[in-house]
Amino acid sequence: MQSLLWVMRKTVIFHLQTRQNKCMANEDQLNALPEYFRVMLDHAEDISQQTIVQWPENLEGELLNRVHGWQRIRAPKIVSASARVKKKDCPLCGLAESDSKAHGVLWEKYGGGEQNLDQVVKAAQDAGLAGVNPDIAKKHFQNHNYEQPAPLGRIPAEERVKIVNSIPDRKGRVPIILVALYRHRFLSRRQIVQLLIPGSKISQSDDKTVSRLLNKMRFKHAVYEFRLPGKAAQKFYALGAYGAAYVEQIEGDLVGKAGVTKLEQISPMKLQHDISASDVFITMRCQLHDMGGQLSIQDQPYAADMSPESWWAERNLSMAFRIPGGEKKIEPDGFATLIVNDGRHLQAHLPMWLEWDSGHKRDRTIQQLINYAVFSQSDAAFQRFPQTRADGYKIPLLMVTNTPERAADLSEAVIKEAPRQHIDLAHSGPIYITDQKTLDSSVWQTGAWRSVLTGEVVEVGLGEILLKDSKALLDQNPIHAMVPIQIDPKGARPTSALSA
Repeated sequence: MQSLLWVMRKTVIFHLQTRQNKCMANEDQLNALPEYFRVMLDHAEDISQQTIVQWPENLEGELLNRVHGWQRIRAPKIVSASARVKKKDCPLCGLAESDSKAHGVLWEKYGGGEQNLDQVVKAAQDAGLAGVNPDIAKKHFQNHNYEQPAPLGRIPAEERVKIVNSIPDRKGRVPIILVALYRHRFLSRRQIVQLLIPGSKISQSDDKTVSRLLNKMRFKHAVYEFRLPGKAAQKFYALGAYGAAYVEQIEGDLVGKAGVTKLEQISPMKLQHDISASDVFITMRCQLHDMGGQLSIQDQPYAADMSPESWWAERNLSMAFRIPGGEKKIEPDGFATLIVNDGRHLQAHLPMWLEWDSGHKRDRTIQQLINYAVFSQSDAAFQRFPQTRADGYKIPLLMVTNTPERAADLSEAVIKEAPRQHIDLAHSGPIYITDQKTLDSSVWQTGAWRSVLTGEVVEVGLGEILLKDSKALLDQNPIHAMVPIQIDPKGARPTSALSA
């Protein structure tokens, strides 16, 4: 290792002297040279072991690999969303414009795999495109037509069996992925991997397996893959048109428009909000798994988990509750449960609402929390989740905001504002708040949450908080851990949505 560092240092000096002697040298290259070699020195151990090192994004350059001396290899190019456009000189892009149905056939023939390029070429020739070869087809599907073609029209009921049979691995991970995309609305590839393999010890092979499966599902219209401007390296997924038909076979009637077929259907602001809200649930669940699926509550060990089957996101949670002169609508970001098992008497779901607060629009967030206080005194939650009905029981709300200072400020503001609106917080359901940094470290630790209703930090862990707040439910109508959470999508629907 010392000899390698010596050679590298000598190389730095040699190149600097050489560059200074060349009056034609590009000034930008000269300025970048010291950092260029600093990167090499920083990764000397990796390079000496013939490990490919990713070149920093802020530097123009390539990947470096040490194989019988220094060699340069071309850096892989990530095609951005803005670069993935239809090309005028590509016959397959032309086919997509003139005959979307024929292009859809080629899309499914390709199926996300280069081994299928010969089938694509043959199908293209059958469609009258004699000049298509495997290289043209590969470039088209990987670089040109970013958006997958949308299936035409509503999918007939008789076609659904065919669709289910065409989706790969439908008896393995596919149902989990598709149902998760329906319940969450949008998920990043990372989040999908974490939902399948919770915890922090996700192997590279697991990651590749999920990526490969998502790619195959994309070409079967089961999922819709997209990127947003400025997020070229990040992949996000929504439920595709065929995926929606598949999920409907599992879940029954779906709420709202479930299948996505165009990028225009995805609002960047809604995407960012949903991804962050889902991360609250996924992070909490992964932390439990990192803790061995164990919580200590009052010195009593409990097996604990947050099952994806108990998660419902905003698209399923638009509820109305009566107020004098009309109704108010509320849309929690998520509903989830903590499943606890003490190995003796208690095996049950402990429900909760989840909210993610971006840190903007302070007045709006204060009013949102006050609305929760009124909502919790209504019957709306029981109408949407019938199993949670119990006298005196109110589902607790957990909110994650951006900073500890905002968490304390919101709590103080709600306590001051509620009396002005004649709201009695003493009859409200429990409301707790924490911050993003605490969420990232561990929300299960003692003192991680503050009660919005009292303004005080709760000096017990989240497991004990939820167990205490669920006492009325556990005494009257406990939901056994083995019983799935039931949702009534029409329960407490807003008047404006009844005709939808």
